[in-house]
Amino acid sequence: MKLGIALASLSLVAVSFTACGGEDKPAEKAPAPAVETKAETPAPAVESKAETPAPVTAPAAEETASAAPDGKALFAKCAACHGQNAEKSALGKSQVIAGWDAAKIETALNGYKDGSYGGAMKGLMKGQVATLSDADTKALAEYVSGL
Repeated sequence: MKLGIALASLSLVAVSFTACGGEDKPAEKAPAPAVETKAETPAPAVESKAETPAPVTAPAAEETASAAPDGKALFAKCAACHGQNAEKSALGKSQVIAGWDAAKIETALNGYKDGSYGGAMKGLMKGQVATLSDADTKALAEYVSGL
């Protein structure tokens, strides 16, 4: 009886090794397509390298553009309340800013930023100007003063 159990166990172990050994062969076949895939991969990588100089040049141009903020682009966010030509009283509560000179606009924007300027719209405007850099504020003021 013990001999029968031992033989059955030995048979199971042998079958397990055979089953595991059989799986190794398909696994060896799997890398072959991967090698083919790898052979195909360098071709797009070469194309990517050829395309790389254009994007490298583009960010440099964007950095130059970001060095000089675009007041018109910045004002697009403001125009929703102030009007396309700064001709509206924002939400019916602010002064019309069309006709203001750049210094007055810059002072107002900086005042909204530090909390020293504004009436009813003070809280709302603080959030609107919080992310503006000094260069952004200047560009925005110059643009609006020219409308």
